[in-house]
Amino acid sequence: MGKELRNDLLSKYDIDDYKTDKLNLFVKKINFDKKVKVYVIKSREFNAFATPGKYIFIYTGLLDKLHSYEQLASLLAHEYTHIDKNHGLRSVGRSFGYEIFTTVFLSNDLKKELFDNSNMLINLEYSRAFEKEADLNTLNLLQKEKIASNGMLSLLKLMRKVAPERILNSELSDHPNTIERIEYIEDAIEEMNYNAVPNIELETIFNAIKQGV
Repeated sequence: MGKELRNDLLSKYDIDDYKTDKLNLFVKKINFDKKVKVYVIKSREFNAFATPGKYIFIYTGLLDKLHSYEQLASLLAHEYTHIDKNHGLRSVGRSFGYEIFTTVFLSNDLKKELFDNSNMLINLEYSRAFEKEADLNTLNLLQKEKIASNGMLSLLKLMRKVAPERILNSELSDHPNTIERIEYIEDAIEEMNYNAVPNIELETIFNAIKQGV
């Protein structure tokens, strides 16, 4: 189902092949998961999302706003966690009704409905618990690769600046607001104790992505 959904999305969007190739090289250097595949969508939209099948889609509108390889690593780690923890399918299952979803999970009717509503997957709002789990696990992944944790913090601050509509009243939304996320990330970073090591390879790839050459 993941491959079919990927093919459906690729047929709808214009992909930046150069940045896609470079970004996949970046992912391999991070060592999250060799099966993860990333695609860069040509669009001014400030967004990224993950789908079943270990696929991550990033819009150029978001990619162009990043200013460090630590931010990019944080973004990818966050989306990878949604995949690794199966947040997407669990959230979609909640939307469809968990028992019905699991009963007909691989049925053609369900796959057709998912494809007909692919925008739901692209704009999927995870629960507070899923989003916080992805945020905190991002720090763990960065620590494992000795990448500076402030990349995640600066990424969230960038989101607060560029996409202020995400700063919502948490009492009215399952999705934690950006300010709340910044606060618990700051608390988590204070409790962490590791020395980040500059990664010249990642920085070189990141610069190539940004320059487009």
